Amino acid sequence: MRRLVFLAAGLALLLCVGAAAFGGGESSPSDSTAGRWLINGKAGDVNAYGWPVRPFADTHPVRGNFCDPRYTKSSATFHFGIDISAPDGTSVYPVRSGVVYLRGDHPDVVGVTSADGRSRFEYWHITPAVRTGERAVARTTLLGWIKKGRAHVHFTEINDRVWVNPLRPGALGPYDDSTAPVVGAIRFERAGHMISPERISGVVDIVAAAYDTPSLSAPEPWATLPVTPVVVRWRLLHQRVPLTRWQTVVDCSRSLPLANAFADVYTGRTRKSGPGKPGRYDYSLARGWRSESLPRGVYRIEVVALDVRGNRGEHMLDFTIVGRDLP
Repeated sequence: MRRLVFLAAGLALLLCVGAAAFGGGESSPSDSTAGRWLINGKAGDVNAYGWPVRPFADTHPVRGNFCDPRYTKSSATFHFGIDISAPDGTSVYPVRSGVVYLRGDHPDVVGVTSADGRSRFEYWHITPAVRTGERAVARTTLLGWIKKGRAHVHFTEINDRVWVNPLRPGALGPYDDSTAPVVGAIRFERAGHMISPERISGVVDIVAAAYDTPSLSAPEPWATLPVTPVVVRWRLLHQRVPLTRWQTVVDCSRSLPLANAFADVYTGRTRKSGPGKPGRYDYSLARGWRSESLPRGVYRIEVVALDVRGNRGEHMLDFTIVGRDLP
């Protein structure tokens, strides 16, 4: 009886301080402004625009998502646009009218600034057909052609100096997505080594794999390669009763996370997709989590992933804490 009383008290304590114990108190995206926007964004918005390649009113394959991991020799960062698949030599046009600028640091980038100066669109990996200062008319002015060997245009939207997701509802369209993200294995690790979920004790890291499948496949060698979901979140349950609020690992539904958050989102085993090589997206749910903050017993982790159209994938894992009880 004393043990049952103790367990009940420990769980009650957790309900009071659960958010702090798990490194934050974020609410579920479905309860947040971003989540409502994600699900209820309406096509045909006055700010919507067509695709930068013909036919403008048709959906084109997207082989790289906003917030996908990207790596250079010296850094790792979030993908600040989307990669629209199209053959080399494809003509590229502005999605909105404005004034052209060419970037001196990237000669294969053409940008167009809106009349009010608040919005910019950039088109990467193209051979320019325009010059800085020219007036660009949406769907009419030829900006350039996709360079040989690229087979895509990297398309970026910047609003008030913030990178935003072009695939958000009410922006680039038409865009339909009926494929749900997939949440794969949930793992407990210590120093990079997996730990059995049946014997959890001490300080551990919690990791989950998740990916999304493009709704329209790009041609080979990019066909069916995975991209990232826009939202990944998790929570803890005991006997099917939530013990914590939803903890958001990443939310790219609207804008890009800060660059220094990359290592907090993706683990070191994450890799991006390449030609014919599927990427691997491992998300860090919690680092240095002290399992002894909970009483011994069986618990459940639930992980959910969402895409920009609100399609949902989820996975759950039961685990057992065998460490000491709360003092």
